[in-house]
Amino acid sequence: METIAAIAFAVLWFASTASALIVAYLVVLTVVAAMAAKSKVEPRHVLGSVRLLVIVPAHNEADLLPDLAASIHAQTLPRDQFDVHIIADNCTDATAAIAQAAGFITHERHDTTHRGKGHALDWLMKRLRTQGVQTNAFVYIDADSRISPNCLEVIARRFAEGEQAVQVFYGVAAPETSWSKAARAAAMLLVNYVRPLGRSRIGGSAGVKGTGMAFSPSLVQNHTWGAALAEDAEFHLDLVLGGHRVAFEPAATVLAHVPASLEAAETQNRRWEAGRIDLVRSFVPRLLGQVIRGRGILPLDAAIDLLIPPLSVLAAIILVNTAFSAFLEPSLLTLNFAALAGLATHVVAGMAIGGATRVHYKALLMSPVFILWKVRLYLPILAGRRPVGWLKTERD
Repeated sequence: METIAAIAFAVLWFASTASALIVAYLVVLTVVAAMAAKSKVEPRHVLGSVRLLVIVPAHNEADLLPDLAASIHAQTLPRDQFDVHIIADNCTDATAAIAQAAGFITHERHDTTHRGKGHALDWLMKRLRTQGVQTNAFVYIDADSRISPNCLEVIARRFAEGEQAVQVFYGVAAPETSWSKAARAAAMLLVNYVRPLGRSRIGGSAGVKGTGMAFSPSLVQNHTWGAALAEDAEFHLDLVLGGHRVAFEPAATVLAHVPASLEAAETQNRRWEAGRIDLVRSFVPRLLGQVIRGRGILPLDAAIDLLIPPLSVLAAIILVNTAFSAFLEPSLLTLNFAALAGLATHVVAGMAIGGATRVHYKALLMSPVFILWKVRLYLPILAGRRPVGWLKTERD
């Protein structure tokens, strides 16, 4: 019994300390992001020679592609400074016809063996290299989204200033239409706005989100997206290991149409979380190796970010730690209460920094449901049950 008690105490101590350290890091990022949000950036100018090539992978997106097309046509960047390439990937609907009618360069791909976004991107990039297409930056945007009118302009500005990789804010379209959308929108304000803003200001890399991201040709010329569960995050970590950082651009947005219910979002979330756990196993040792070799904040920040679980899972862990502390080790209660307070500070202050509205704050009332849903998804993945195959996430 004494051995079991000692093991239980050690596990509880480790879980409580690790959770508190993670929360402390998030609070630091929140403070840094708040200071960055208040700072004024001098106006920047677009060089006339900067050209962008926008790539949009689309699989049966006839319903949502017109929304993206309209937002692209509304861009403030002059139309002669960017081209748009649509990949109609294994489509059985009117996606290709809609893309062509919108005036975009359309590529139809049919390969039922190599399915998914990564394979589609590899296929198009190979075609573009063969054609010798010239551009200052490749911009990747998902078909089920829309971009702010200034999106391409601010990306062009950043590349004119010498950036090699840029990520804009990735949020949720129409969060007011369901509480689950609002809950995910609130989470994205923290994960996709506050955290990248803070990370970029402390010398880290903002990360990439799979859409609203842009890279110079030199960074993507030898890269293959492949069939990884989190191909975009894997690419980002490869960049970090190579000494490259991704700049965050908070002034532009890409808003995605996400499922209206949690049930409809399960497939996508399982894929993301399983992919992230794979990345923890394969990249954290290499990143920490660079830290040991004195490579600075860039690999350390990337390793810490990988080790941070979803905020809902982190909240559940801290609550469990607090409950067990009350019975097994009351001396840890102070640490766990501090972690809960810090997490609450990060959430409330971070949402304010991200420009949250009443819709986002109301979604916090459903946090217990969201936490239980996320934990239910997360536990099987930790147990080794992984998503199999590629499935399209259904939107409303």
